Amino acid sequence: MAKKKKPPIRVDMNLHAYPRLRDFVSALKITHHDMGGQILVILGGRHRKQQKRIFTTQGRAGKAGRWPSLSARYKAKKKELFGRKKMLQLTGETHKRFTKKSHPGYIQAYVPGGGEGKGTFLFGASSELAKVHLLGLASAAPESKHPELFRGKPPNLPKRDMISKTNDQAREFDADLKEWYIKKRVPQVLKAHGLILKNTKPRK
Repeated sequence: MAKKKKPPIRVDMNLHAYPRLRDFVSALKITHHDMGGQILVILGGRHRKQQKRIFTTQGRAGKAGRWPSLSARYKAKKKELFGRKKMLQLTGETHKRFTKKSHPGYIQAYVPGGGEGKGTFLFGASSELAKVHLLGLASAAPESKHPELFRGKPPNLPKRDMISKTNDQAREFDADLKEWYIKKRVPQVLKAHGLILKNTKPRK
């Protein structure tokens, strides 16, 4: 006895659900607007926390490690005139440029790249003094504003990197981004998508 052939399977596209699914997937994608908006704000907050830690630890918390110590003579003179001020915090101006979002010298920006959601985050500060310390360029250092401490330009200037991130610090950015996506973006899309389904559900 011949077996009965099973009828072919027919697949029909749900013309109502497909556009909604496509919109749902698109809504989950990270855009330049996200990167330059909520994500920039979140990562900027993380960056400033890291910067404060680097300055507080005199570089130990950063990628380059602890900054070279001041000479014994300079350190003693500095303490006599200004008290126990940490390196790169004689007046507090450089520290503020790197850690205060409201400071005009603070830099926080997002530059879109090729492709949606691909770009570069910029964090730092506009500071000639920080630049010469970062690169160790004594010849490019500005004239001293504190002649009672030393006159002219410093004879030498060891590199003091106050901006480079460690691998752990870079991972903190990744963790913040993932947390935002899971706790903010996904719930927002699910809520919006649920409303769309409710309002566009076809009648039987």
